Amino acid sequence: MPDTIFVSTAVSVTADLLNDSLVENSISGQLIDQYSISRTDGTRIEVLVFEKHYMRADNRLTLTVTIDDFEGKTRVHFVG
Repeated sequence: MPDTIFVSTAVSVTADLLNDSLVENSISGQLIDQYSISRTDGTRIEVLVFEKHYMRADNRLTLTVTIDDFEGKTRVHFVG
């Protein structure tokens, strides 16, 4: 189920925090793809795709996260 939250950190800081939590602190977590665009008005969007392998179930799951600050605050939308 897709969900959206707002956080108090900048877009790039939020992306780094997610990467640290889902990849650096995980055995099988990987950042599969990352795409970012900075607009001329100073706003930014990043799309991150993570993958994790669950050995016990022999399944791979993905998490797609979109982070932007188009509304003046950092929005994080995720689906996985």
